[in-house]
Amino acid sequence: MSLKKDLIKVGFSNFIVLISSLVNSFILPTILTIKGYADYKTYILYASFIGFLHFGFVDGINVKYGGIDKRNLNIKEFEDYHTFFILFQIIIVGILSVLSVLINNNYLFFICLAIIPINIQSFFLFFYQAIGEFRIYSLVTIIVPLCNTFITLALLLFKVMNFEAFVFSNIASYYISMIILEIRFFREKKVKPRQSSNNIPQFLTEKIKVFISVLKNHKNIFISGFFIMLGTVLFNLFFNTGRWITKIFTDDEKFAIYSLSLSLIGFIVIFVSAVNKTFYPYLYRNNNLKVLTKLRRILYITSTIALPSYFILKYIILNYLPKYTSALLITAIVITSIPGIFIIKSIYANLYKIEKKESDFLTDTIIYLAIGFLLNISSFLYFKTLTSIAIASVITIYIWTVFPLSFKIISATQRFYELCYIVVVIGSFFTIYWFDLHFIYSSLLSFIFIIGINFVFFREQSLSLLKRSL
Repeated sequence: MSLKKDLIKVGFSNFIVLISSLVNSFILPTILTIKGYADYKTYILYASFIGFLHFGFVDGINVKYGGIDKRNLNIKEFEDYHTFFILFQIIIVGILSVLSVLINNNYLFFICLAIIPINIQSFFLFFYQAIGEFRIYSLVTIIVPLCNTFITLALLLFKVMNFEAFVFSNIASYYISMIILEIRFFREKKVKPRQSSNNIPQFLTEKIKVFISVLKNHKNIFISGFFIMLGTVLFNLFFNTGRWITKIFTDDEKFAIYSLSLSLIGFIVIFVSAVNKTFYPYLYRNNNLKVLTKLRRILYITSTIALPSYFILKYIILNYLPKYTSALLITAIVITSIPGIFIIKSIYANLYKIEKKESDFLTDTIIYLAIGFLLNISSFLYFKTLTSIAIASVITIYIWTVFPLSFKIISATQRFYELCYIVVVIGSFFTIYWFDLHFIYSSLLSFIFIIGINFVFFREQSLSLLKRSL
């Protein structure tokens, strides 16, 4: 299995995701009112907690099958896990649906509709990632954004302008993905529906027996996955700290502005997924200090090259989204956190799984999350600006990047070296930002500065990447 080939496969799918995300992210703030866009982003924010509702089972599957060759799989066992998980999610949806009716909450109703398709997709994606099936993985990841884009364009064609329609568009896209995955699953040569499926009572009885059996005999999947899942939910909350602070302490307009800023850098963060998912099996087989140091430097180089894209985004906002011009400075600040996000999500997040440090992952995430909330709240209460929240968020990300609690992979000298690198990169970026040149000149100058800085700090890795790209 080649890391380079896997990166290309997943990178291509993420490129498709990027194009679809560009369409959706620029269309929605254009056609929706600021309040409508804020409401849509509120749903997306709440939906980020849907992963909590599998209670670690999906992560446990990822751990169980991590590094296993697909030829050595026990297909019958996996089919039982699949059956159990569907029934388990149906039970969760039933409970929450009753609650949504009792409290009459529209957002909870939307969440109930989205739970099964989102978590079923995660179930398959985590499985394919674990066994290194990146061809299938890459195909699956493009289904939702493509479907969402087509449905969004259709709604635009029929002049549907309310946020609820776009929420349903998002949910419908996940249902399409889930159906495709289920059809593929049952068309596999070794996985076919059992004959008893024609007899509904017998079929249901068998499924219930499978559910009870898995719940009784495979609790270790929940146990191994729970800390990772909880850590993952808090992990996502860590990266959304600024958004939650704006949601809690500010109005819809400011929340919409801050959300748009994060959506804009989300185009770049999409590529973190390509690196993150392919690094897992690679690091699983090559977990040593030399490899980690090399990958760390490569991530710094590749992620900083994305910073000049800000000036293109600035041009688009000024010319096509003028009502969101106040998001420009916030976007400029949060985009500088990209290198840190790459390091944390692509190296640290995978190492916690590989080294079986589930409890450490949870503990570390809670600590950094507490630091993040403390910095964000203190900063906002003192300065009372969205800019202060953005700066606090960036600082928090780099605290984790340079001071990882559970991994002794950075010496004091290397830590100082990286801090100098980060300061120089951010300093050069904002120097060009404050000159306020034409976006083409700004992009080119920023790119040249970044290339030069990378060659000064990481000459060996920069030359290696240059030779491979030629």
